[in-house]
Amino acid sequence: MVKFRRLAIPAAAAVIAASAFMGGCSSKEETAVESSSEADGDESQTETEGDESQEDADSQDDEMAQVEADQEKISAISPSKPEDLGKVNSLTYKGLSFEAEKQVEVTDADVESYLSGSILPNTPIDANDDEVRSGDTVNISYVGTIDGEEFEGGSADNFDLTIGSGRFIDGFEDGLIGAKYGETVVLDLKFPEDYGNEELNGKDVQFTVNINNISRTLTIDEFDDEAAKLIAGTDTVTAESYRQQIREFLQRNAELNFKSGLYNSAIAAAVEASSLEPSEENIDWQLDVALTNYDSNLQYQGLNLAYYLYMLGTDYDTFRADLRDQAAEAAKDVMLRYAVCEAEGLEYNEDTLNSYLEEFGYTEEELDAMASEDEKQTAVVWYLAGQAIVDNGTVTYVDSLEAEAAGDMAETEAEEAADDENAAESEASAESEAEEAESEIESVVSEETEAE
Repeated sequence: MVKFRRLAIPAAAAVIAASAFMGGCSSKEETAVESSSEADGDESQTETEGDESQEDADSQDDEMAQVEADQEKISAISPSKPEDLGKVNSLTYKGLSFEAEKQVEVTDADVESYLSGSILPNTPIDANDDEVRSGDTVNISYVGTIDGEEFEGGSADNFDLTIGSGRFIDGFEDGLIGAKYGETVVLDLKFPEDYGNEELNGKDVQFTVNINNISRTLTIDEFDDEAAKLIAGTDTVTAESYRQQIREFLQRNAELNFKSGLYNSAIAAAVEASSLEPSEENIDWQLDVALTNYDSNLQYQGLNLAYYLYMLGTDYDTFRADLRDQAAEAAKDVMLRYAVCEAEGLEYNEDTLNSYLEEFGYTEEELDAMASEDEKQTAVVWYLAGQAIVDNGTVTYVDSLEAEAAGDMAETEAEEAADDENAAESEASAESEAEEAESEIESVVSEETEAE
C-alpha cells in the first residue's frame, strides 16, 4: 500500500491564524540564485559599489543577535496545560442551530490534480538510461577555463541543475541536452558582454561537464504502469491501482475534513452562545502551542521562526503580543471543550482515546509520535465536546459556508435592485450582478473542493 502524507492531528490545539505570518513575507534580504555565473555578477557589482559601511555592518550584527536571542526564547517554550483555564459565566451547548459544510466527494479530476500537482513533481524518477532532455534535473561536475586557465567561480562538483531553468549562461543548459549518464561534454561558449564581471565580460570560455546523474519529473501523460511502479517502489501496482489508492486517500481526508469542520462549527456555535473568560495562563498556553507549531513547521523548510520574523520585519515579542487577541479566542474554544465534557460526564481516558483513534484512523503509536500528552487530551476532549453539541443540536449542511454567504449577499443586492424605480435598468443590473455573484460562488466552491 502506497503511503501518502497524513493530515495533522485533528484539533490537537485551537487554531490561531496569524495572517501576516501565514501570508508570506516581504523579505529583508533577496535570495541569490545558486548559479556560479550570477553569483560572479553579484560579486562584481558588490565590489564596484564598495564594502558596506561600518554602521550598516554593526546594525546587521545587532539584528542577527536579536534573531539568536529570539530563537533562544522560542526554543525554551514548553507548552503545558494550566490548572486554571478560566471562568465559565454561562454554558450553552444544547439546542443550538448551526451550519456545517457538506462532505466533499472525490472526483476523477481531484485524483488527476493530486497526481499531477503533488505526486509527480515531488517524486522524480531515475532517467540514467535515457538522454538528457529539457526539464530534467542533472547532477553535474564542471570545470570552466579561459585561455586554458581555470577561473574563480567557474567550477563545481555535484551541482544539481534543471535543464531549461536559465540559471547558467546561454548555451550551457542547451548544450547538455542529448547527453547521457556518465558522459563528459565539452561546451565552447561566450560570456555576455554585459555579464557584470569585468574579467569575464565577452570572454570565450570552455566548460568540461561530467554527467553524474539524470532525474526526471514525469507529466500526467507519461504516468503509466512502469511509472507507477517506479514511484511506488513496488512491482505490485499499476497506474490504475495507484490512482485508486490516491482516491481512497483523498476520500479519507475528505471524511476527516468533514468531521473536523462539523465539530469545529459546533464548538464555535457553543462558544458564541456561552459566556467565557479565559485565564491569562490559558491564553499563554495557546500562544505557546501556536508559536512552537509555527517554529516546528518552519524547521522542516530549513528555517526557524525567529529568522522568519526577522524577514517579516518584526521580532518575537512583538509577534507574540500581536497574536494575543487571537489566542484569547482560542482559549475560549478550549475552555468550552472541557466545560461541555464536564457537563456531560465525559473525560479523557483509554476508552475515549481509542474512540478518537478509530474515528480519525490513527494508531496510538502514530499519535504518540506527533503529539504531547496535553495535545492528545485536548484533541480527544474536542472530539467528545463536538459530538455532544452535534447530538444535542440542529445542523444545516451547506456546500460551502463562504459560498452561502456570497449567495446571500448576491440575493440581497438583487432584491434591492428589483425595487428600484427604473425597473428595466434595475433588472439588467440585478441580472449582471447575479451572474458575477454566481461566478464568484463557483470560484469559491472550486477552491474549497481543491483544498479538500
